[in-house]
Amino acid sequence: MALLVFAMVVALISSTACLVHGDIGTATSYKPPYIPTRCYGNSQDQFPPGKLFVAVSEGLWDNGAACGRRYRLRCLSGANKPCKQQTIEVKVVDYCSKTPCPSTIRMSTDAFAAISHHSGKINVEYIQYIFLFRFEQSNRKLQIAMPASAFVNEIMRKIYRELYKIVIQRLFHVCIHMIKCCHSRN
Repeated sequence: MALLVFAMVVALISSTACLVHGDIGTATSYKPPYIPTRCYGNSQDQFPPGKLFVAVSEGLWDNGAACGRRYRLRCLSGANKPCKQQTIEVKVVDYCSKTPCPSTIRMSTDAFAAISHHSGKINVEYIQYIFLFRFEQSNRKLQIAMPASAFVNEIMRKIYRELYKIVIQRLFHVCIHMIKCCHSRN
């Protein structure tokens, strides 16, 4: 039974990753100074490793709820074939304060350089991700990235409930077995 549930989880994660398509928008880069930000003020530790962070326009800002959100994004097109064939993960740390904002997402120069050969405006595909588990070398955490959709979240809740039941049942059976072994020795 546990193997069946595990196979279902792997199949769900694999098929979800293939079937998920993000939103389409535009991206530009912006240069330092990056602080203070609307999300975290003057805190230097707000920036993720690799300096892959963004400021978002009004459509994604969500009255500040966007702070700390993670997006996976990739370059789709732009002038002079700028796209590198790479998908990156970025963290929202700021609001695009230019009026009007020149793009959907304004990327740090490092983030922009990771997906584009040239400066300027590019078209990007992006999707918000929620991290349930993820391995990070610096603090030894294990997380799995899942698309932030209500459908996937509901399925994951059901799977976790079933996995929890299985783990509890297994622990119960192990405890009963240990009790029987201890009584049989006496």
